[in-house]
Amino acid sequence: MPDLPSEPSLQQLRYQARDLQRAVRRGDQDALAEVAGRHPAGRPDGAAAATFPLSAAQLVVARRYDFPSWARLRRYVEVVERYSRFPERMTAGGPENPADKFLRLACLYYEDDQPERWAQAHRVLLDHPEITHLSVAAAAAAADLPRLAAHLAADRARRAGRAGRFAASHCSTWPTPGTTPRSARRPCSAPRGCCSRPAQTRTPATCGTACRLRSRC
Repeated sequence: MPDLPSEPSLQQLRYQARDLQRAVRRGDQDALAEVAGRHPAGRPDGAAAATFPLSAAQLVVARRYDFPSWARLRRYVEVVERYSRFPERMTAGGPENPADKFLRLACLYYEDDQPERWAQAHRVLLDHPEITHLSVAAAAAAADLPRLAAHLAADRARRAGRAGRFAASHCSTWPTPGTTPRSARRPCSAPRGCCSRPAQTRTPATCGTACRLRSRC
């Protein structure tokens, strides 16, 4: 079973469904075999294949990626597109201020996280301790709880919003000097205990859609 790419595209998935629909309609044996294995109605006969609907192709594509429906796959992609952050791409657009530089270095990279960046982030924080006063995201990443509480008390809307170019929920919890950084787990709306399950057992039925966002929470 293929895996979705780390940056899935809803448009590309639509193209895949359209390609599958066309392949079934022209009698492509591989396409028909996939439909037989993934669609609840099974392999379409000649007449059904000739009029194979796009909705059926979308369901097959969703099940190709281990989703129970096209709607669930679409929702997953929309959430990933909304909440994904790529710190290494956020340096364009002029010089960085110290808070943005700290967050770019401190935020967790899911694919290639390097301890050297944590040390650089620590140096930025030591050189510019005021950044936790200026940025709620920096306060969260630096684990400055009194300052974070002050930010939230000053503006309760920040609890559900974004903070500058980085969302605080995607940043590593920065340690106090002399301790070891702890990579922050991604906030998860799944039921308690879900994130302790093996990745392969995290399903919408047991954990909700949230745990599908990452192979680890």
